Amino acid sequence: MVEIEILQRCNFSLELIVNGKVETRNKAEIIANYSGIITYNNIYNGKTVAKGDTLAWIENTELKIILQKARITLKEAETELSFLMLGFGGTATDTNSVEKEIFKNLKIRSGYSSALLDLKIANLNYQNTFILAPFSGVVANLESQNNQYTKSGSSLCQIIDYKNYLVEFYVTEYELSKISIGQTIQIQTLTGTGVFSNGNIVEINPIVNKNSLIKIIAKINKPSSTLITGMNVQVSIENIIPNSLAIPKKALVLRNNKKVVFTYKSNRAYWNYVETSAENSDSYLVSDGLMEGDSIIVDGNLNLVHEEIIVMKKQK
Repeated sequence: MVEIEILQRCNFSLELIVNGKVETRNKAEIIANYSGIITYNNIYNGKTVAKGDTLAWIENTELKIILQKARITLKEAETELSFLMLGFGGTATDTNSVEKEIFKNLKIRSGYSSALLDLKIANLNYQNTFILAPFSGVVANLESQNNQYTKSGSSLCQIIDYKNYLVEFYVTEYELSKISIGQTIQIQTLTGTGVFSNGNIVEINPIVNKNSLIKIIAKINKPSSTLITGMNVQVSIENIIPNSLAIPKKALVLRNNKKVVFTYKSNRAYWNYVETSAENSDSYLVSDGLMEGDSIIVDGNLNLVHEEIIVMKKQK
């Protein structure tokens, strides 16, 4: 009892399978711009944040007082500037009531220009105590604890843009001919639990490294929540070979270390030595030994011999 399949020409999917690593297009190192006691705004590793969210702040009571003082000093300088403008025949509230060059000198003389710069610096220092998310993403590598002293320039955490994941992998010089920009890939974890996402190749590094490999980068479309930065994955790249003769892998058996496919004709099995030029996960690409329209035996062929009488139980 055998199962038959009529051999027809088809589009053969040639798969290139390599290992890769998940990376992200955007990853920011969050640095403290001021020294002091840090207070985190309920953030933790893995928490999702939006662009502009306050991640933490550094104790800033002194800087707040300095900022308030700078505002007062600026007000005093504005008053002095108004008196000086009146002395030059101008109007206290109209900056155009005196000549531009005179007004420029009066701003310096009154201390207004210096006070304005001091206010900008005080405001900048105060704002630097608030640590904001530069873009939407997820918190990772949270370094210090709440209410700990942190130094200016020290790393606090990272923000990873999980919506713009990439996968990096390498191919050989021989395999490079099968790679092109825009080509579709499939990604799954090394545990083999299934395909998580599709992607498209966006970069081919035009340099062969010391290991004779070329770096390829692909953008992952709609990344699965299962994928995380740095994860090792399996990348499958598909090339379509049109007008091919492909047989299921179960149709091929080995006899005396030679590849054999049995064909069906007039209730008998006939073996055929075949040559294959490529394979994918479920099929072989036949280069010699079979013809389009042949009835090949795809099941019940393990113990067949040449010209054995058989019964067809199913035909596809």
